[in-house]
Amino acid sequence: MPLSLASCGTHHAAAALHRLAQAYPQVWQLRMLARDTARTAADHSVRPLEPEQLIRLVTDHQTRLVRDARQLLDLVRESLAALEEDLQGYNGTAVTLWNRNQHRFTSATQCWPCWEEDLSDAVASFLRRDIGGHRVVVNREVQVRRDGLPGLRTDIQIEAPAPADTGRHTLRVIIEAKGCWNPELPTTARSQLRAYLSEPDTAGLLLVGYFHCTRWNTKKRSCPATNHDIDDVRREQHEQIRQLTCDEMLLVAAHVLDCRLPREDSDWRKTADEPA
Repeated sequence: MPLSLASCGTHHAAAALHRLAQAYPQVWQLRMLARDTARTAADHSVRPLEPEQLIRLVTDHQTRLVRDARQLLDLVRESLAALEEDLQGYNGTAVTLWNRNQHRFTSATQCWPCWEEDLSDAVASFLRRDIGGHRVVVNREVQVRRDGLPGLRTDIQIEAPAPADTGRHTLRVIIEAKGCWNPELPTTARSQLRAYLSEPDTAGLLLVGYFHCTRWNTKKRSCPATNHDIDDVRREQHEQIRQLTCDEMLLVAAHVLDCRLPREDSDWRKTADEPA
């Protein structure tokens, strides 16, 4: 069976051989076979650009060529980086992801983050504007399977047609969005995101909205521990993804989205407190 899998020369065959190598570590030949099959699959996926494609990529910096799920995942992550610039830039829009107990920001203003559904809506809306169209479709709450009631629903699903010469049909990126306060966050990649990745040509992205404010109203929404630093959250999520990638060779990534309000001593804060 291992030799039959290796003869397929696909990423799925390489993943299956990798799982066999983990199940039978004493058989060192399985590790070699899994590595060689992965290299063969990578070689098969490399295709030269047509001259017209190369010219368009060089002349239009906003053009992206998406041929597989990994490239679609890279496109989504690039768009999320642009969203973070939008949230944290001058007069940034991060404030729209927070609730507050009064119209203007003062020293007595209490704040708490939006619901996770609102975060998903905001992210999906930005992705539609940034990369939607041009054959990329961004959907919210897509039902992907109904083994029993209720069915599985993705938070955000991005789809693009695969090139005709690849034999694939649809490329997908499934986003599972969580707030940094969610108690399920340490196991979300394996317990939730993993369930969406059984289809071929599908990548997964664990998106964590990082919220922090010294005036967080914990009665409205639970607040993470005081040592809940954004770099710590990034390390935790990347480690969670690393384990899932190593165990099952899935195409997954993590992105921690900075949704913090500006510091209280920032220019934005001073402007907000000035009388109308």
